[in-house]
Amino acid sequence: MKYILEAVQQYPDVKNIFILNRIGRIVISINDKDMGRIIELRDPTCQVCHHGTTKALNKTVIYSSLQGEKIFRNVNPIYNRKECFSCHKLDFIFSNAPDAQKRLDEINSSLKR
Repeated sequence: MKYILEAVQQYPDVKNIFILNRIGRIVISINDKDMGRIIELRDPTCQVCHHGTTKALNKTVIYSSLQGEKIFRNVNPIYNRKECFSCHKLDFIFSNAPDAQKRLDEINSSLKR
């Protein structure tokens, strides 16, 4: 799985990509320093979709980073199916969620041409 993330990271507009578990812990990342870090649900970049609840209202958003950079963020849960239950608990609706973040600078430049 990390190999796939590393391949995606080769695209110049990809800012970051990682996989979160159901509590927000980064379980796979292209940046080793991020491994194990927990992104709290109250984090402003999470609240864009969650608005104070664990249920996400959106899976894709565009937000501005603290540096003013426009970021396209897509998070899609991987839902457990019957085949998943041998490794994952039955009470978990989803096991992991890939989080991909892309810079919009190049896209915006292309649109202006």
